[in-house]
Amino acid sequence: MKSIDTRPLRDKPKLDSPFYVCILVCLVAVVCYLAAMLGSALSLPRSLSPLWPGCAFVVAVLLCVPQRIWPILIAGGLAGFFVYDMQIGLTVGFTVLLLIADIVEILIAAFGVNNSLGGIPRLNSTKRIALYLLFAVILAPATGAFIGAIALRANYWTMWRISFFSEALALLTVTPAIVGWVHAVF
Repeated sequence: MKSIDTRPLRDKPKLDSPFYVCILVCLVAVVCYLAAMLGSALSLPRSLSPLWPGCAFVVAVLLCVPQRIWPILIAGGLAGFFVYDMQIGLTVGFTVLLLIADIVEILIAAFGVNNSLGGIPRLNSTKRIALYLLFAVILAPATGAFIGAIALRANYWTMWRISFFSEALALLTVTPAIVGWVHAVF
């Protein structure tokens, strides 16, 4: 027996219209600010957070929208991070290095996953999961951690490991959850 979808038909929003892009940029900036606040709240004194969800959120958003609006969404997310960093008293130089690490991580994860899995990724096979893990959970956080550890000016390899694992954990959990929810709703 076949089931009939009884949900009402609704138009999908045009995510590249100027109105939705503006709303989405503002939403990304606010959520990234709040994600930075959450990440800081989770961190131990004089250490990094065990979970840094900001970049994972940006990657999830990028995977769900057309590539042509990625630059403005990335800028919105980085603006949220920047405002938070300035508000807690980090120096501009330190913040710029962290933002460069974030940009590298976001771009590697988003382009790698998008080009290897296409569109909103479905992690429904071993091969697709392996590709997601390669780009989003290994390559992106590892590369970002190389830059981020320079900014932290402490024991480089300790900071690299903490940064890598906090970003990898977020990309392993937060991004698939958001992308799965978007796929289910839209």
